[in-house]
Amino acid sequence: MKNSPRCCGARLGAMLFPLIILSVISGADLTFRVTDAGSNQSISLVNVMWSGTSFGTTSDSDGLLTVPVQPGDTLLLSHIAYADLEFQVPPDTKGIISISMTPQLLFGEMVFVDATRGRTGDTPAAFTTLGHSELNKAASVEDVPMRLAQVPGVYSFSDAGNGVGYTYLKIRGFEQDRIGIMINGIPLNDPESHQVYWVDHGDILAGSGSVQVQRGVGNSLYGTAAFGGSVNLVTSPRAIPGGLTLQSGYGDFTDGAFSSPSRKLSAQWAGAPWPGQAVTVYGRYSGIRSDGYRLGSGTQQDALHLIVEALQPESSLKVEVLSGTEVTHFSWDGIIPLYGYDLNDREQRRYNYYADPGYNGGRRDANKDVFLQNIASLQYARKLNGGILALSVYGVNGRGYYEQFKGSRSPVEYNLIPVLPDTVEAVDLIRRKWLKNGYWGVIPQYTARWSRGLAVIGGEWRSYRADHYGLVRSVDVYSIDADRKYYGYLTDKETLSAYIHNLIELSPALKFMLDLKYTRHYYTFEQEPLGAYVDPYEYQLTYQFLDPRLGLRYTINPAFATFISLSRAQREPADSDIYDADDPEADPWLEGAPGLRQGLKTPLVEPERLWDLELGWIYDAPGMNVTTNLYYMWFSNELIPMDYRTIAEDGVPLHGNADLTVHRGLELQFTRKIGRGISIDGSFTFADNRFIKYATFEWQEDSVINHRDKQIPGHPRSMGWLRLDYAGPRLSVWTSARHVGPLQIDRQNTSAARIDPSTVISVGTVYGVALPAKIPLGQLELSLTVNNLFDTLYETFGYNYWDWDDAPYRVDVYWPGATRGYFAALSLALP
Repeated sequence: MKNSPRCCGARLGAMLFPLIILSVISGADLTFRVTDAGSNQSISLVNVMWSGTSFGTTSDSDGLLTVPVQPGDTLLLSHIAYADLEFQVPPDTKGIISISMTPQLLFGEMVFVDATRGRTGDTPAAFTTLGHSELNKAASVEDVPMRLAQVPGVYSFSDAGNGVGYTYLKIRGFEQDRIGIMINGIPLNDPESHQVYWVDHGDILAGSGSVQVQRGVGNSLYGTAAFGGSVNLVTSPRAIPGGLTLQSGYGDFTDGAFSSPSRKLSAQWAGAPWPGQAVTVYGRYSGIRSDGYRLGSGTQQDALHLIVEALQPESSLKVEVLSGTEVTHFSWDGIIPLYGYDLNDREQRRYNYYADPGYNGGRRDANKDVFLQNIASLQYARKLNGGILALSVYGVNGRGYYEQFKGSRSPVEYNLIPVLPDTVEAVDLIRRKWLKNGYWGVIPQYTARWSRGLAVIGGEWRSYRADHYGLVRSVDVYSIDADRKYYGYLTDKETLSAYIHNLIELSPALKFMLDLKYTRHYYTFEQEPLGAYVDPYEYQLTYQFLDPRLGLRYTINPAFATFISLSRAQREPADSDIYDADDPEADPWLEGAPGLRQGLKTPLVEPERLWDLELGWIYDAPGMNVTTNLYYMWFSNELIPMDYRTIAEDGVPLHGNADLTVHRGLELQFTRKIGRGISIDGSFTFADNRFIKYATFEWQEDSVINHRDKQIPGHPRSMGWLRLDYAGPRLSVWTSARHVGPLQIDRQNTSAARIDPSTVISVGTVYGVALPAKIPLGQLELSLTVNNLFDTLYETFGYNYWDWDDAPYRVDVYWPGATRGYFAALSLALP
């Protein structure tokens, strides 16, 4: 689809906007190196704040930072593993100024680092780590995937169009059910569907000390198998500015033809409430309301986040609770130009089938998702025999439903025959598909350090149980008892994994990594005899995987290093790949179905298997960092959507195995500090995701079609991101450009259906005002973000299906991106 043209000169002007304001900004530029007081090693991701403001930055991977300050100014430094430090800039400011921090405890964030996160200077892998200030730079209500779009290989989009609600993350062409997502080492991927529902975790980045995105198989040695990559969030009360912070934000679109506002209200407190005790407490409430870009695609999110962390010389203890609720209205189906909807029309591109009363029994808000999820964890670590013994115990539980209008449905399908007249053949109704699920687990780990490296041995035990059932809430015209059950089934899944991670220093310049991971899954399914399910299914499945990973990292000189790695990963199919259990006409994809009875069965859907070869280079010098990596991934049995029309019930794509596919590409990321507080960050990705051996029977052509050498749909071939940033003591300004290359939406790569390239530019600013001493309210901070500054019309995702009502014809469907919009926030920081 075409994008609306805009002036390139104006876009360039927007990218240079931060430079214009420098003419009115004064201040020296000083460079500091932050090091460990004991080892003199550089410390990355140190949070550095200007005293008396809420402005700051973080040190880079070499412990360096360049800031516009003057002799006599005070810097406030904090890091989860070091004691807080107030540093006054000395009069002698020549060269690089050294700042030493005292280690407080090598636990906290470090507890599960060796098993789930890459380590700068050690791990032979491609990864990007974003600190707290980087994650929360822009005023935003967007979900996590949209905030990670700057990372190479990452593609983010949402069905509502504005990045709130149902948002999706892809890495290297792999959907998020093939990406390992963790928070403090706790797996967030649903054990049954493998999905992550970001809408359940509103504003979670506000409490995150850092997020690391690894590309490729990565260092996730337990949890969900990571094919495309892994996302590791670490919450850290010590990385968050202390005191009470209140924030209120409001945003909307600048098109006067419609109003679709977003609102945010949050309150958080962080600090040490007991003097003399090494105990840090963090608490936050966040409320997000967004009407979405597309009509009727709004979401309501409320989240609570509590942390108590106690640090002792020999041990650490962290107790954490997250609770999130959401009500989100559907916008799964996209815009269909064939049916008369013009994506270049600013009103028609916002159409949402699920909010159209003409197709929903006269209702505009009949279709919604309601869910509550709670996460509780206890993480303990202590020094033991020269190493660190760590134990994490966690529990995750949730309950909620999809409520949806269903028109002209059979009474048999919905178990209504006993309560309706015999003459009724079809009814309109409201139904709810309920899910009550939970999983709990234990993650032990022991890290032993020795003269030539370290070894980590550990594992995970996890138990999952889910109750799925459907209720008919009401039937139009006819009166029935509310909540009549029409299907139900129980699932259980037990996962056991064990791993060993070795990092060996073969020489001062050469490090060797060797990992081995064993995983076993045992899954049971039991269906209730009810209504149309007169012959219910029961079965058990078991999977066992053994995956190695090895790599080398060679340091050529202090500024330049290279690495190579080879990894294997395997993953069992999701529950919906085996059986669409709420469809009474469906049969499980298992040997012996239909007529299946209890017992251990063999799926007809094969587990996915991947080999990943990585080659990378790192250049890291004062003021400049560049990382480049090439990857080649052989993927057998990749589960490919059989067509991109989703199942109407819950939006889950139908999948089938492709014999062999390849994901390969180039990723580049760089940071350049220019001076006077100015920096440039950028990334570039070229991705070639294609079928090598894959053929399907296409009903519309009544023949088998070979898809060899066709691009796998749903991921752009190229992406580029560039940001120009100015950070001063009180004022920061940034502008960014995001370019997305062509995106295929079908397996046959139909050129007429392809989504054309797009470039979207956004700008933002943050300004802080220190209140007078006679007003003891700390300081105010005003932030403003303008997304899609030049009001570009573009699409983010698409799919197609065949309509069989008359002669079969292809229907192309698109998800539009939001037009120009703004979000402004006012924060009050109380000391």
